[in-house]
Amino acid sequence: MNIAIIMGVSNYLYQPCLPGCSGDISIITKIFDAEARFEKITIADDKYDTAEKAFTALAEYVSSKEKETVDEVFFYYTGHGFCDDNDFYYPWKDFQETSRSSSSFKNSDVDELLKRLKSQLVVKFIDACHSGVTYIKDPMLYKSMIEKGKLEFKDCYFFFSSLIDQTSKADSDSSFFTRSFVRSLKSAIDRNSENVRYKFILDYMSDDATLKRYQDPYFVSQAKYTEVFCNITNDLVAVVDAFLEASDPVVLHSEQEKDSLLLKIEEDAKMNVNKEQAEEYFSVVEARINNISAFDTIAPYYEISVYNNQKISSHLLSRAIPKWLESNNTDEYFVEIEYITEKRSEFLNLPFLPQTHEVPFRYNVSWKQLIVESTISFKPRFPNLTQYFLIVWPVISTRYIVYFYDLFKIIVTSWDTTTHSRIWNEPSLKKVEIVVDREREEHTCITDIYTHTASSIMKLIRARFDLEK
Repeated sequence: MNIAIIMGVSNYLYQPCLPGCSGDISIITKIFDAEARFEKITIADDKYDTAEKAFTALAEYVSSKEKETVDEVFFYYTGHGFCDDNDFYYPWKDFQETSRSSSSFKNSDVDELLKRLKSQLVVKFIDACHSGVTYIKDPMLYKSMIEKGKLEFKDCYFFFSSLIDQTSKADSDSSFFTRSFVRSLKSAIDRNSENVRYKFILDYMSDDATLKRYQDPYFVSQAKYTEVFCNITNDLVAVVDAFLEASDPVVLHSEQEKDSLLLKIEEDAKMNVNKEQAEEYFSVVEARINNISAFDTIAPYYEISVYNNQKISSHLLSRAIPKWLESNNTDEYFVEIEYITEKRSEFLNLPFLPQTHEVPFRYNVSWKQLIVESTISFKPRFPNLTQYFLIVWPVISTRYIVYFYDLFKIIVTSWDTTTHSRIWNEPSLKKVEIVVDREREEHTCITDIYTHTASSIMKLIRARFDLEK
């Protein structure tokens, strides 16, 4: 037998809701209804309102199938997601940072359950919006965490919606990653294929320019590349066409209506904003920056204040920021980069190279944006806690806004003097397309940044008092 396990959360109690995830659950469920090869179970937040109930339902279902011969398992999840240095987590409807172990479940625990089914093939499709709640700074460690999962199974395909430093995108209908998956089925249908192989789905989604414009999916495969996901039936065609007609009509009609290149240009142009729209957007940004509710978890320990455009941080600006802006200048950010002359490293002191070169040093915003930088101060309520401050630098183009942010601690060197040091190795960043972010007010980058910062500070407090868990 073949098993499909569909799990997802749309309406979170304490986190930003993800309305598109209910559409994800609906379309994936309908696809497996149309595919007779699979027996399915759907575990969603409308019926299971706590992580304990959801995981128990999953465990009980797996237990009921252990004595049967299972050839293939397809595990699907849509909702928020986060990582620490040890694991990937699936936050459930009741997720809270203060109780993250009991209000989410681990990827490794899911793998342990799936291993009990002893299937030849395991497919995991994780459409997780990381929501800025990331406790792991090294993307390579994140990738290795995913990769090691393949060692647990005979054959496998893993589909992850984005990298650790990205947010998976969605609208009110569905997540873009899941929509790309449905488009892959449509592509196979249009080719008059009899069935759809997992390798075809993987290749299609890897090449999907519409998806990659918003995020970089990550795939892992350890299989024969001949495994079939589904047979193409009239029921499946009806499900796919109905979904794309409602949520992605371009897929069905673009070839008949107009030249595909012109269509792409027109669709892409909709993502640009003008000066008035940018100014309007920054007024929303200012309100979000001044809203400190995301720091509720550390409010008992710190007095939190926000200062906009104080211009106190030029000496704190990491060179990594102007360097990033220089290397991503194709996005045409509204900045002027300043350079300084430095001697080349002795390892590059070759006779045919100049002894000095120009390197990015800092940047200046080239238009009068409402917020140039914001400093959030964390003043301890107790004398034995460390003082911190967060700096946020927003930079904009006609399409994107990038939030660079960096967390510092204040070090007391005497009764009257202090210095500071960086908490993270380098500044973090959040990059979004303005139009997409503006349409999803319930999920904001500022909230993500504040949540990430609060989690980092809380982790430091716990470590300080030997309460790391």
